[in-house]
Amino acid sequence: MTRKTQLIGLTFLICALLLCAYIFLRKAGKTRSPQVGEIAKTPTDQKKAKLLKQIDREFENPQAHFELGQLYQHDGLWAQAENE
Repeated sequence: MTRKTQLIGLTFLICALLLCAYIFLRKAGKTRSPQVGEIAKTPTDQKKAKLLKQIDREFENPQAHFELGQLYQHDGLWAQAENE
């Protein structure tokens, strides 16, 4: 084989491997991010929204702040949890 043919074959092989890896990783994740206009509402997100509404209505509601802080802590949002 000539040097040029080897280079083309190697390039093709690398592209094929990258494509296979991409497809495999895409299928392994099986999750997709929400598209524009879609709302991904989990029960936790719904509870956070409810608590934020309560806090907007009555800022001095200690129970709402406490519960919201717990939800933030559960999600690993330590700075927000500490703020609540």
